[in-house]
Order: sequence, then C-alpha cells, then structure tokens
Amino acid sequence: MRVKLLVTVSVLALVGTACTGSSAPGAVGQAPEEPTVPSETLLLGTGSGPLVVEIPAGSVTFEEPGAVASLGGEWVLSTEDSEGSTLLHTRDVASGEIVGATEVPGELDARVVSESGRAVALMDPLPKGWDPFVPLPRATTTIVVADPTGSTEPRTFDLVGNFEPEAFSAADDALFLIQHLPAETPQAYRVTMLDLDTGRVRPVFGPFKGPAERMPGIRLQQVLSPTATHLYTLYSSAHPGYVPHDTPGSGAAIVSFVHVLSLQDGWAHCVGLPKSMWDRPSAEQAMAPSPDGRYLYVVDAGRGEIAVLNTDTLLVRTVEADLGLSGAIGRTTAQMSADGRTLFIATAGPDGSTVTAVDAGTFEALDGWSVDGRISSLGLSGDGARLYAATGDGLVVLDATNGHEVAAVPVAAPDTVTQVLAIAA
Repeated sequence: MRVKLLVTVSVLALVGTACTGSSAPGAVGQAPEEPTVPSETLLLGTGSGPLVVEIPAGSVTFEEPGAVASLGGEWVLSTEDSEGSTLLHTRDVASGEIVGATEVPGELDARVVSESGRAVALMDPLPKGWDPFVPLPRATTTIVVADPTGSTEPRTFDLVGNFEPEAFSAADDALFLIQHLPAETPQAYRVTMLDLDTGRVRPVFGPFKGPAERMPGIRLQQVLSPTATHLYTLYSSAHPGYVPHDTPGSGAAIVSFVHVLSLQDGWAHCVGLPKSMWDRPSAEQAMAPSPDGRYLYVVDAGRGEIAVLNTDTLLVRTVEADLGLSGAIGRTTAQMSADGRTLFIATAGPDGSTVTAVDAGTFEALDGWSVDGRISSLGLSGDGARLYAATGDGLVVLDATNGHEVAAVPVAAPDTVTQVLAIAA
C-alpha cells in the first residue's frame, strides 16, 4: 500500500487588540511569553564518547574522553591512568553522582558496561588513530572484567582468538563477544559467549537451536530493547555475495540485516531484510523499537519502505510509506512515540531536515515538519511530549503532537550526536 503525504500547515492569525494602559499579559507593547521546556537530563552519544546534558540550559555536566555509557544510558564509566593502574569512576546519570570507584592493575580502556552498573569489560587501548569499527588483527585477546564498585576483585581472561566485548548478559554472569575470523586477517564475525564463572568461551546458538552464523558485516546502528532484554544491531554486509540464511541466489548485493541478541536467554539470530533494502546507502536506513518491545521498525527512507520485525517470531513484513522526500538523503534517524502509535522519521538533506510523522498502524504519513540544520539523531522526552532533534548546533525541541519548535538549545558537542536518551530522575 502506498500512501500520500498529508502536510498540515499552521496558519498564524494576527488579531489586533485595542488596549491602553493595561498591564495584563498579552498587552500591546509587551513581548509574548516564551514557551518553556521542562528540566530534563539527557545522555547524548557521540563518536567521542557520551555527554550528559541538562535541558533547557544546554549545560554539559559530564564529558570525559574514553568514557563509556551503558546501553540503556543509566550509567557512565570513566577511566583515568594512574602510575600503571586504571582508576574507574561510575556515575549515575540521573543524579550526576559518582556511585562507584575502584582501581584496576594495568593501563586499560573500558569497552562495555553492564546495565546493572556492576560489571565492566576492559582491554588494552587501541593504537592511536585506529578506527574502533575496524577489527584489529590479533591472535590472542586479553579481557579484564571488573566490578566498578570495587566489591569483588577484577578477573583477567586470556583468550585464544580475536574477540571484542559486545554486551553483558542480563544477569552479569556472561560476556557476549564478537569473534573476528580469521583472527589475524578479519573478514567475518560470529557471536560467542564468555562464561564469567568458568572462563570458557562457548558458542551462542540461535532461538531455534541452530549454531551462530559466521558472516561479514559493518555495524550501522545499535539499540537496546525497552525491556533491556534484547540488543538489536543493524548491519550491512561487508563483502558482495553474502546472503543470510537460505535466501536463494547469490549475486553481488550488499545485504542489510538485523542481528538480534537475547541478553536474557543467551541466543543470537540474524534476521535478513528484504532485497529491496539491499545495496542502499547506510545513511538512508535507521531503526526504532516500539515502547512495549514487540516490534522493531527498520526504515529505508530512500526507498520509502519500512520493515516491521516481530520480536517474538522474528518474522519480517514490509510496507510502503510515501514520505514525500526528494533529493539526496544525508542521514536517516527514527524514533517511536511514547504511546507506540506514531513513528517519527527524520531525514537530513543538503538544505535542512524533514521530520515525518507516520501512523504505526496504517503507515500513512500524517504530517511533515521542516527543521533547520542536519538532524543526526532523534530522541523523546521522558513524558513523550517533546522530540529532541540533534543538529550540528545543538538540540531543536519540537512539540511531538504538531511539530512546532518549542526551543533551540545550544550544546557544545565535540562530535556528531548519534544518540539522544532522556534519563528518568
């Protein structure tokens, strides 16, 4: 079904009021009252690390190179070298308080923090200037797992093979790893699991008891489910000819797929997206989960298609949505409304950005709003009433019901903002 874009145009009616000597609000000669934005704490993810920002002032309350945030944004952990050791400080993002501190032998970088804030995986720093999205060739891997509170001693795991930490299990008893293959000339990856009790690396099976697949892939985006039980990663295959599962034919397509990792039950599965989403520029695709976690929406703004993944059955259906877009798309980002009824899709073009509100039931494009600047990420306020659109100059705050700009909040971010999370107090 292809639907048409219906754009609501707001018309401002100018009404003259003959008032003299009045001091009431709205009197002639008195400036109109500025709309207000409630105070809120945001975690902004950037290529240089997380920022903690207070709205509406836009003041940055936390920024440290080398810091990492938990996937859900509740914790931020920073590291500091100290005469051959690494000092760890864990900060509660909502309160801004340091809630844990400990020291770990060796000069290490933090890679991932658990959702509980009670575990962190650390490794040797990458070579200076190395792209963290490019696997580093190595035959062996050393990973240190520490308790940021200092309650238990850190543990060191010396592994044969090339591994990178991906996420902790929901119970903090295992660390999921990306294993790069071959170890010294990486061309593909598979998901494995480090048992933190035994120190053994075990294979991760799929939900249907099949072994984890070996595949090439370039990570485009990663989001945690609202229930914090699943991690979704949008990938594009790194090598032509890769076809997931039993899809017939090989060709030379660059394939898009979603990797689903169950942090609670310990399985992994690769969900192939429809062929119409293959060979697309990565900037045109984005994903967003529904608030109840039942669905994951993968948007291809360039093609005007939305793939809907049922997170229980792992089946995908594809629908068309005429977003009314034209011209080159510099970046696509997506965000679901708090009630799960509206999917907001932001696309950045050469002359600004467009936010399109799409009905999540009928996939009809309901409204479209123009925003100055190039939107790099969308976020939702804690009460669901406002959209935060990250641009190069800061945050544009939009009313989520009608797209009216409520405020522009300057934020001095060191790099492109790729994630906007509102943190509950």
